[in-house]
Formats: sequence, structure tokens, C-alpha cells
Amino acid sequence: IRCFMLIASSLPHYLVLFQEGYVRRSLSPYSPSPSSLNDRFVHLTNAAVQKQHPDYASRKEEVIWSMEQLQQELQQEGKVGEGW
Repeated sequence: IRCFMLIASSLPHYLVLFQEGYVRRSLSPYSPSPSSLNDRFVHLTNAAVQKQHPDYASRKEEVIWSMEQLQQELQQEGKVGEGW
């Protein structure tokens, strides 16, 4: 998740999170298995890396999500409620 946050004060804590952030995703499914550790498409969401993925041309819309898209996905999976 890439977002902007203003830290207005540290004592007391006062943080402002701006909703205009975005989510970078991998085109390969995540796997914690040791055999996937060298697969940079699985573990790195960097744009320069993902652009080299064999399916990038046909799936490039999947690489970057808005915060709203993330919210919808998490709600569909039942991981968060509305308005998280």
C-alpha cells in the first residue's frame, strides 16, 4: 500500500492518512514456499519488475489498484466491513 500520511504531532500522536493512496500488486500469486523465493514476480511489486512479467501487456490494469478497489476486494472476501 502506498499512501501519504501527515504526522502532525508525536506527543500526543496525531496522524492524518490521505485516502488517495494506491495499492501495487504482483501479477504472480504470492507463495511463501522456499521454491518461490527467487521468483521476483511473486515478491516484488516494483513497476520495473512487473513490466517484465510475461502477462503484463494483457493484465497491466491488475498491477495498480485504488484504495476503493482494495476495499471492495476485502469486503467481498469477508475480511473487512463496510467503511473500514
